[in-house]
Amino acid sequence: MKDGFVVGVADRFHAEARAWLTEKLHGKKNARIVDVKSGADLAACNGLIVRSKFALTRARLAQAPELRAAVTATAGFEHMDLAAAQERGVRLAYTPDAHTAPAAELTWALALTAARKLNSAWRAQTEARWASRDELLGENLSGRTYGIVGLGRIGRRVGRIAQAFGMKLVAYDPYLDDEAFGNIGADRLALDELIHAADVISLHVPLTDETRRLIHGGHLQHLREGQILINTSRGEVLAEDNLLTHLKAGGAGVFALDVFAREPLPADSPLWSHPQVLCTPHMGALTEAAFREASLQAASSLLQLLGAIEGTQGLDAPNMLPPQAEWYTSRFNP
Repeated sequence: MKDGFVVGVADRFHAEARAWLTEKLHGKKNARIVDVKSGADLAACNGLIVRSKFALTRARLAQAPELRAAVTATAGFEHMDLAAAQERGVRLAYTPDAHTAPAAELTWALALTAARKLNSAWRAQTEARWASRDELLGENLSGRTYGIVGLGRIGRRVGRIAQAFGMKLVAYDPYLDDEAFGNIGADRLALDELIHAADVISLHVPLTDETRRLIHGGHLQHLREGQILINTSRGEVLAEDNLLTHLKAGGAGVFALDVFAREPLPADSPLWSHPQVLCTPHMGALTEAAFREASLQAASSLLQLLGAIEGTQGLDAPNMLPPQAEWYTSRFNP
């Protein structure tokens, strides 16, 4: 069945995308949708749609001898074994565009919550208590400095929102040229300089060997009272053990975290209850629109890779893996 169109769906998948996929497969030879519940379900799959909870490992690839292509309906792809897929000749793609807007919007929800102490106001509401003015005394964002670590899709969108708030923009991204910084109107700074200059800092980098523990204790010790650090990228970009040490020692800063080194965040983690920390449960892409769009993009890309859409035989889909961006390709060039 190497020429078939059996599509496996291994995680959450939007009903509208399933209906679209069903329509596109109608009438094609050896075409059907399989809900992947076990390794046995992989055996007949020619294509596969996954999300981050389903790791496409070397072992799972071995269970799918007919597999020609797989797409993850996510912006991250750490759960995809790129090397094993390449060895097998399985073509891969991902869907980063669908998650740009919701991730940027959550970043700004966290920035506003931290700056205006909305979490304290909500806490008072649950107690049916009119909070004191001192308890809710926050900070303006207009006229202050926003620092972006990583000027990719999400970082650029966050930057445009910061400018709309009347904030000065500074950024760190070693893989972009000066023109890219100029196009968004951001001053280019080294990471240490950004930590010192920005009033609000948000992290928007993929998890790689270079970005793991990118923000560590050496940076945290320089944070000022009221300075806000937001992480909506990947938990391991921020050295969580260093953060816990910093907070235990009475270090400065307000931390708004949507991602963690271990997820779900353990119930006994001190981060849940620390007064300088705001936690959300990795919800950056959790909107109905993003779920729908990522599912549709994944379905479309997969059929394109399988040649199930007329005129696409042998063509690449949008956002192929591995990425061709310098932040990825430079890791493999001597």
